[in-house]
Amino acid sequence: MTQTQLQELLETEPARVLLEGAEERGFVLPAELEAFALEHDLAEDEVELLTRELETNGLEVREPAEAAAAEADVLIEWLVDGLPADAALLITADHGALNVPADPRVDLDIDDRLSTGIRVVAGEARVRYLHTSAGARDDVIATWREVLGDAATVVDRDEAISAGWFGPVPSQHAGRIGDVVVVCRDRYVVLASRHEPDRASKLIAYHGSMTPEEMAIPLIVFPT
Repeated sequence: MTQTQLQELLETEPARVLLEGAEERGFVLPAELEAFALEHDLAEDEVELLTRELETNGLEVREPAEAAAAEADVLIEWLVDGLPADAALLITADHGALNVPADPRVDLDIDDRLSTGIRVVAGEARVRYLHTSAGARDDVIATWREVLGDAATVVDRDEAISAGWFGPVPSQHAGRIGDVVVVCRDRYVVLASRHEPDRASKLIAYHGSMTPEEMAIPLIVFPT
């Protein structure tokens, strides 16, 4: 493709639509460039030539995550520039989550040892609250510790409250926690396939435990 052919290509209607969207956000998404290349049957070297031409005009090709971060930067800069002298901008976000592969997934509903003595299963895959049958609490704790080993910390409700995991807990609310608390370590999860919707067992990432990724909440303050 010659430079003249490239310029002619950039003057077509599909290219105009591509450029208008890219100029509005300040970059080109890889999916947009790929679709454009397929539509015009561009070879790999022609795509590279087009990419360089876009970059020359200030339009880089960015992955979606990079694109989202760039959009956030533009928005934050605009907000900070417009702050009154007596105002501040605080930016925070939700906690993170951990991607969990197949191996560290334990399903309490397909292991009779883990379902024995359990009356109600609550919580999430990373932290389970187990409401046990009358008199079964200690046996449940012993069994779960034996089965899960280093994959989780298993304690009773009083231990969890005493450790300060939930902050101050009024006595009338304590029962909501469950008789047994199971906190997964590393990237382990405890699924409950018969107690929860199918999609809960098919998630890629989970949260709720005590790793830094799951607990850290960012806070950025402007002006600093």
